[in-house]
Amino acid sequence: MAKQVKLKAEPRSETGRSAVRKLKARGIIPAVVYGGKGKPQPLQVSARDVDVMLSHASGENILVDLEIGGETRTALVQEVQHAPVGSKVLHIDFHAVSMDEKLEADVPLEPLGIANGVKNFGGLLEQSLRTLS
Repeated sequence: MAKQVKLKAEPRSETGRSAVRKLKARGIIPAVVYGGKGKPQPLQVSARDVDVMLSHASGENILVDLEIGGETRTALVQEVQHAPVGSKVLHIDFHAVSMDEKLEADVPLEPLGIANGVKNFGGLLEQSLRTLS
């Protein structure tokens, strides 16, 4: 089973471009949690906490315990939007999951090392499978 990370989040009442600019100026990243039985809920999380979470993860398929106003929701990091220049996180989408239901997710495959045929014989690595469900 995947290692779960705790992340403190707060509900966000204001949405829109100007509200997001104000959040980012204070070092806060806008986020949203959707799925499950509830409505999508806009959130805000600390940029520092998100950077720590992403730096310790091997990929972006991370199981997170979101602490929202005293309530804990288990969620999967669905998408992380990065700035086109640099690696600054702009927005995070969380998908709420129930621990007693099955969930299907795509996991990226990355080859490690150098193949013997490529290294010694001038071959070319052709990767036909990029993700695994």
